Amino acid sequence: TKPNQGEFYGDPVAIVEDAWAIARQNFVKPITVGNRDIYVVPRPNSGYAGGMSGQLETYNHVTIITETGTNRVVTGYPSGGTPPLPKGYDFSFGDQ
Repeated sequence: TKPNQGEFYGDPVAIVEDAWAIARQNFVKPITVGNRDIYVVPRPNSGYAGGMSGQLETYNHVTIITETGTNRVVTGYPSGGTPPLPKGYDFSFGDQ
């Protein structure tokens, strides 16, 4: 399933660049999934939830996805602070 993504308040490029600076300053560690690093960066008023179910919900994080081990950005979007799960993620626990 697709992670919740929002719409930016303001200039998307400026907000992602600001979030990247915050991530670097605060030594935010990525979650690595395959060949992507996922950074979930706290940044107040980054955007709002899109779609009918998310109207008026402010997102205070920016999720930035880069190529693993680089600063090459694949995408960035306002988020609720939860990293996206990889496609095909297995939610089962042990041998249930």
